[in-house]
Amino acid sequence: MQQQKKFVSDRIVRILGRTPETITLLPEGITHRNYLIDNLYVYKWKSPGRQPFYNADADFHANTLMNALGHAPKIIYFSSTDYEIVYEYYANTSRLTWPISDEMLKEVINTLELLHSSNVHVDYEFNLGKMITYYLDHGAVPFHDKAFEQTILAAYQTYNDASKKVLSHNDVVIGNLLFQGNHLILIDYEYAGMNDPLFDHISFLSENNLDTMDFMTRYFSFVKEFTEPLDLHKVETYLFASDLLWYYWGGYLFALTNETIFKQISDEKAARINARRHHLSNK
Repeated sequence: MQQQKKFVSDRIVRILGRTPETITLLPEGITHRNYLIDNLYVYKWKSPGRQPFYNADADFHANTLMNALGHAPKIIYFSSTDYEIVYEYYANTSRLTWPISDEMLKEVINTLELLHSSNVHVDYEFNLGKMITYYLDHGAVPFHDKAFEQTILAAYQTYNDASKKVLSHNDVVIGNLLFQGNHLILIDYEYAGMNDPLFDHISFLSENNLDTMDFMTRYFSFVKEFTEPLDLHKVETYLFASDLLWYYWGGYLFALTNETIFKQISDEKAARINARRHHLSNK
């Protein structure tokens, strides 16, 4: 740990021209390391091996846009070659709290819709099928029901190909949602890219285990960006496809690092898929 702090201290001196007084490793981040510097800044170092689909341009532009709109931290320093970011630190924030209020849900939706309606285009598309193929080819264990997987991914691709692509976050997990009261700060744009805007809403629901039919009905009653009635088959398809993606992501990173956290994530995603399939078969 002392060696890590020495490395971070040296980088801060070179980047900001100041010697940090305190350096604290933050618990968030499993594909990168976050260090709190003097309770003012967060220094993030990304591991390119753990994020083979990272696109620096999309990360920078999405974060910069959302900062201008008041929903992301200000970037102090950004290096696409050294995989480093320094951004302002928000103290006294909270996470999603249960039961989740309508106000909190509306703030999540409003923040995502601001990103989606920005008309900012980046030359990078979040390609779920390509990512799964890469993870499978680099150590992830194949899902046990290949026929089911192929059916889901074919349906997903058909829906996704027909959609209008907008700048999206694509990783709306609880750790990326910081609340100041009812105001949301959305962080960590390393999976940002052009995508169907529905994917972000599904990401929020799926990654935070909020995808019961009752909760989704409540959630989508607040969503304004879809003018046509919600296609429930498309929603279910995106839920399955999202879980398959992170199942393979976890399997790939477990094969790469042998860190049990990634095996746990992969197993959890497989269990979610199987539970949802069982639920559907008993409707």
